[in-house]
Amino acid sequence: MYFYIFQQPWSVAIVLPKNDDSNGTKLHCSGSILDERTILTAAHCFLGEYPEDQSEMKIIVGANQPTNEDSLEERHRQVSIKKIKSVKIHPDYNRDLFSAKYDLALVTIKGRFQFKNTIWPICIPEEVRPREYHAGNGYRLVAYGKDINNPELCNDFECLKEDRLDVQKTGYCSSTYSRILNFPDDPFYEIIKKTLPKNFDEEDSLICAGILGLDAGTCPGDSGGILMRSEWFETKGVITTQEAVVHGSRSKCDGKRFPSIFVRLDDSKVLPWIFENVFPDKNLPKTDKPSRRPPTTPITTTTTTTTTTTTTTTRRTTTRPPNTPPTPAPFINGPILGGKYNMPCSFKS
Repeated sequence: MYFYIFQQPWSVAIVLPKNDDSNGTKLHCSGSILDERTILTAAHCFLGEYPEDQSEMKIIVGANQPTNEDSLEERHRQVSIKKIKSVKIHPDYNRDLFSAKYDLALVTIKGRFQFKNTIWPICIPEEVRPREYHAGNGYRLVAYGKDINNPELCNDFECLKEDRLDVQKTGYCSSTYSRILNFPDDPFYEIIKKTLPKNFDEEDSLICAGILGLDAGTCPGDSGGILMRSEWFETKGVITTQEAVVHGSRSKCDGKRFPSIFVRLDDSKVLPWIFENVFPDKNLPKTDKPSRRPPTTPITTTTTTTTTTTTTTTRRTTTRPPNTPPTPAPFINGPILGGKYNMPCSFKS
């Protein structure tokens, strides 16, 4: 499903110049806004056998179509384009295999974001939790990757999109990818062996998500994107929390046989790292006891326009922008950026 940026204002696109004589850009990765100077994305966006030059990268926020120059110009008051100051890779990320485990990067931008209706930070978990907390929960994938099954949508440009995905049990993730890892002759064996050297059983930071029997999954350019949930609180309104970061999947835009792979943020080696580097003045409870589970989102399907290989789901339908953009509701934490807006996350202090 395609969304207007006001509905997902924490979304980030990382773009690079095209490899031609044009002045255009191409999508490299997705990400999320954590505060006015920091975004969260995947480590493999900056590392690899042939890493891209990060000095050429641009961080674009507030955009529906980050590689559409006409759209960016038309919406220049809502869009912000920044350069990268520094990149911090998770210390336990495997720089030799470029595996999924701890595939995380914190990017500091030059300057700062000015928060508004189209540019807003997302919340992150407030405590360390066991991986089983997520099993069975319905989350939403939000990123800019292009759906290769329907390239004509959005005039052939990448669009902000959303998919509903269900987190699967660890046993299911492991048994599914074992169908590759146990057969060295499989054409995907080498890449999956590097991605999941110990499968899911011993990689506690990883979860997999998909819709059983349906094609919904991550696409090229979704790397570093958001797996999130929204929950309503009487005193705070709707709080949207990022639960995991996109690593990728075996097949592009097809999670039917092999669910997409994510790095969860509430891992004991992930959440403290984020707090230490981004929110050093906030206190993180040091516990991994089970937490109250969020309410399970009911699965719904309709029969409008689809961009997956089936024709019976509506994971990505075009929506019209609202006439009046929604104004972020006030939240309880202290003011930022001169007090014009309130921080939309209720970190424990």
